[in-house]
Amino acid sequence: MRQLLTSGLLWFSAIGCGLLAGAYFAFSTFVMTSLARWGQPGAVAMLAGGVLYVLGMFIVTMVFNVRSTTRSRRSIRQAPKEHRFGRAI
Repeated sequence: MRQLLTSGLLWFSAIGCGLLAGAYFAFSTFVMTSLARWGQPGAVAMLAGGVLYVLGMFIVTMVFNVRSTTRSRRSIRQAPKEHRFGRAI
């Protein structure tokens, strides 16, 4: 059992490392060469815009989605028991 688990974890790790290596390779060959064509000011602006977009989406998700999920959980806990499951008990 332990050997099977170890073998499975090694395969999973090897495949994960290969996928990350492919992502890094694709970024360095395609994205960096296209940024080199833009020149330094344009490339810096594009990378900064990408970082701001990712951070902005993370902040929007944390502010709005977490609040709505917390609110819906609170309303489920406060609802009468017969209304929780959509039918009378």
